[in-house]
Amino acid sequence: MSWPATAPPGGKDAAATLLRKVLRWGTYAAPVSGLVAVVLGLYGVAFVYDWPFPRRPPLEGLRIARLTFTGQVKDAAISPDGKYAAFVNLDSGHLSVWVYQIATGSSALVVPDDIGPWPWGARLTFSSDGTYIYYENLDSREGTGLYGLYRVPMVGGTPRKLISDVDSAVTFSPDGKRLAFMRNSNERSEVALIVANSDGSNERPICVHNREDGFTFEAPAWSPDSRQIAAAVGHRGLLGRQRIEVIAVDTGRETSVGPQTWWFLGRMGWLPDGRGLVFVAKENTSSTNAQIWQVDFPSGGVHRVTNDLANYFCFTGSADGGYWIALQERVASSLWASPKGIGLSLSGLLLAWTA
Repeated sequence: MSWPATAPPGGKDAAATLLRKVLRWGTYAAPVSGLVAVVLGLYGVAFVYDWPFPRRPPLEGLRIARLTFTGQVKDAAISPDGKYAAFVNLDSGHLSVWVYQIATGSSALVVPDDIGPWPWGARLTFSSDGTYIYYENLDSREGTGLYGLYRVPMVGGTPRKLISDVDSAVTFSPDGKRLAFMRNSNERSEVALIVANSDGSNERPICVHNREDGFTFEAPAWSPDSRQIAAAVGHRGLLGRQRIEVIAVDTGRETSVGPQTWWFLGRMGWLPDGRGLVFVAKENTSSTNAQIWQVDFPSGGVHRVTNDLANYFCFTGSADGGYWIALQERVASSLWASPKGIGLSLSGLLLAWTA
């Protein structure tokens, strides 16, 4: 990757990155300070020549190329056809939504400086046909303190509010007619998996969990056969463990995907044939950075896709599984020397003097 020649000695920087799948192992990356990058995956020879979909694991071997260079990317999602990326930018000091055309490198402003404060951006998702971008925004005008689900045309236009009280990104059924999301209830201390029509009508809960050890606020993922929705379930505390559950859309019946548990499970997506899930996760408390993983369905076999020092989040894929996009974060650190006799007082840092 072509990284900036210089970077600030500390802090974080955001950039967007493209992943291209190849048949050999290897992640091409250079050491770099303070980067948050959006990354995307493309099948190589097997995809070009229409060879059978590789099973174990289909994402092994990635080539990385950056998409944005602003240093202020906060959220990202890829269109179903893999031709566009939507991202949240903070360059102006306010959160705005942009669309990036991957082939040309051009971008256009879609929602200008209108996204309310939210640590994870706007939780972007493209509609199944790629014509709309769905996102969360604070319902400040209503004074509820809740976040609502909004929809805006991909080419820009007037955003339209569809649903109130939404606590995750949405996922769409394969035909695009329905969507699903998480809703938290402070009064009942529970989190529900909600299904509704894509225009926001006809809401209904299909599964409800206690908030302490139930559904997390990460986006669910609708399976390619439209029968099931995968979601992260488990305790979100420091010593908690999370697992992947698959919920039947018609009955609400839950099934665990293998015995593996995680300290943190992020956003996930299904492989196109429905025989696995790809997601970002931290394996245990000693895992400082979330990596990209794959788990086979229904067997539960686990495969690690990335193994580097970056931190990955906001992970989504194209409909054919050819592209996968995520934010990639790298934190800058510097080593300083001080002349003898000059005291140092830096909270939280480990310091030592030379002999």
